Amino acid sequence: MKHSDENEWDKGFDGLEKKLNLSEKEQQLIYTEMNEKLDEREKKPVKNKPYAYYVSFAAVAVLLLILFVPTFNKIFNQDTNQALPSKDPLIFSEINDLEDAEFTVFNWYQHPDAWVGGFSLYFDEDDMIRLINDLKEMKVVPSDQNQVDIGVGEPNSYLLGIVHDSIENIYTTLRVDNNGTIYIWNRYANGEIPDFFKSEGNEDFYVMVSRIVENEKDREQNLIENDKSDFEYKDETKKEAAILEIRSEDGKLIADINDIKIESIEVVPTDNDRYALAVRFIEKDFVYRFTKAHLGEETHFYVDGELISSPIIREPMRINDLIIDVGLNKDELEEMVSKIKEAD
Repeated sequence: MKHSDENEWDKGFDGLEKKLNLSEKEQQLIYTEMNEKLDEREKKPVKNKPYAYYVSFAAVAVLLLILFVPTFNKIFNQDTNQALPSKDPLIFSEINDLEDAEFTVFNWYQHPDAWVGGFSLYFDEDDMIRLINDLKEMKVVPSDQNQVDIGVGEPNSYLLGIVHDSIENIYTTLRVDNNGTIYIWNRYANGEIPDFFKSEGNEDFYVMVSRIVENEKDREQNLIENDKSDFEYKDETKKEAAILEIRSEDGKLIADINDIKIESIEVVPTDNDRYALAVRFIEKDFVYRFTKAHLGEETHFYVDGELISSPIIREPMRINDLIIDVGLNKDELEEMVSKIKEAD
């Protein structure tokens, strides 16, 4: 083959590698042209420059690779995605240790497709201690939250809202159904998309939640039916118990420090960078009974004989704690709490 013939043959491939987006017809024309060139080349002996033969084949290989890379990528990615192993189960305490949880709100299904209820349990109550211990050891796996809707009630299920921060509105939400499946929207604030997990095979947990809810519903029903009895005021307390008192509008003693869980007394943030005093009562139904008996009246709160707040009771409260806004800053309130606890 003459040098001029070699150049003429090689020029036949010029521009082929630049055609990245080719139709089937264009590809067929390329293959036909290449075959013709190769046949022509085979008929001519290569004596002086055998490398040109291999260069030509290399060019063909590169061209084919360019043409089929998108297809290879698609196939490879599909296979890779299908081959991804499922994640190993986690323990609930690994995704949420609940150390900062304040309380849990229980809701239950009621037709049509709605959640009702709303009673709260604290984490130092016996029922909640057992429930949380089981929850922390539960195996969970990441899941697709499009499978379920947190806002739609489902028959034979309960909705538990674990409150991490009632001021910042940070929650973990559980939906527990009678099949033992628990759907978990893990630790999120309003407007955020939470990480979503699922746990199966927890029938005993469902039974435990169901028992707590039914007992609480019975308790509230009995409370309403028996609230016609007159509220009984306390006898005047000894001086050491007078460090914290609640009195009626006419000065009768409603409660003192002996009716309150000392460890529950704390300073809590409210809105607009304000702070308040939080107290929780030993008797679970106490707040309901005393607020029901004093509707429309002022209730006076005293610390060491000094009046700190006089809120008006607007409605009965089925809660076990009170948030008392006393108009003091955080440091003043913390000093007050220390004084109360030291006097106990």
